[in-house]
Amino acid sequence: MVNRNIFPNIPYVDRKKFTMYKKIYNIIILIILLSIKVQAQMGFTLYPSEYQVKAKYLYNLARFVEWPEQTFADSNSSYIIGILGEDPFGIDLEKTVEGKKVNGRNFIVQRFNKYEDLQFCHILYINLTDKDKLNKIIKKINDENMLTVGDTKNFAQNGGIINFITKEKNIRFQINLSAAKQSGIQIGSQILRQADIIENKSPGA
Repeated sequence: MVNRNIFPNIPYVDRKKFTMYKKIYNIIILIILLSIKVQAQMGFTLYPSEYQVKAKYLYNLARFVEWPEQTFADSNSSYIIGILGEDPFGIDLEKTVEGKKVNGRNFIVQRFNKYEDLQFCHILYINLTDKDKLNKIIKKINDENMLTVGDTKNFAQNGGIINFITKEKNIRFQINLSAAKQSGIQIGSQILRQADIIENKSPGA
C-alpha cells in the first residue's frame, strides 16, 4: 500500500477494483476484436461501402425489370450481370447475388476488359473513363436488350439507362426511359417512383 504520508498527492487505488476493471476492459476489447474478425470473414462491415450498396441495387434491378423473353435461352437460364471496364466491386457483387434467385433464375457475374470482348448481359455496368468511347459504346448497345448502368456524369443524358448518383450522401439513380424503351426493357413502377427521369441530351448540349 502507498504511504499517503510520504506521497500525499497520490490517490489511493483499490487493487481489487483495479483488477476487476482491468478484466472487464480486456473482455470488452476481446469482444470487439472478435466481432471485427467475424465481419471480415463474412465480408460484412458495420457500414456498407458505396459499391456494396450499388451491388445490392444491381441485384434488385432483376426483381423489378422485365427483359424480352428471347434474352433467356430457357426458363432456367440465369441473369447475367456484366462489368465492362475497371471493376470497382471486387468480391462484393458475387457476395450479394450468391445463392439468390429471382423468378427461379440464378445469377452469373462476368467481366469484360474492353468492348470487343463484350457478350450479352441482362445488366451491364459500364465503368470507362474515356467519355467519347463510352458514349459510342452506349449507342451501339442500346439495341441489344441490355440494361446499361453507370455512375459517370451525364451517363443517362448520353443514352445510358440507369445512372447512379449521390444525393445528400445517399445513393440514388436517374433513369432514361427513352433508352430503356429502345432496348426493349420495361422498368417497374417500384424503381420509377424512386428515380429522377432523364431525357437524352440535345445535339450540341
